[in-house]
Amino acid sequence: MSAARRYLVTVHAPVPEEDDGALERLRGVLEARGLEINELRTEEGPQGQQLFHLESTFEALSAYDAEQIHGREMFVGVLKEAAVADSSGQPQMSIKAERGDAG
Repeated sequence: MSAARRYLVTVHAPVPEEDDGALERLRGVLEARGLEINELRTEEGPQGQQLFHLESTFEALSAYDAEQIHGREMFVGVLKEAAVADSSGQPQMSIKAERGDAG
């Protein structure tokens, strides 16, 4: 069985329109869950929309696991808890993982 490695995961998700408290709610949920957050901010997306930009480092068995399984499950839960979702109630996000160490 492979050993877990540290991965840097970057998440982008839309900021709800006219929701000035969304970033602080998201920060609160992340802190309450004890997640290691490297960066959390908003930025302009490619179509001019506001996006959350979140970078987190955690252990996973592979980049695939960090991006598509463990990371996706974890951040979908975080975004739902922070009430950052579209009209379907499902958070829309893109997620990318890369090795966070040299080993």
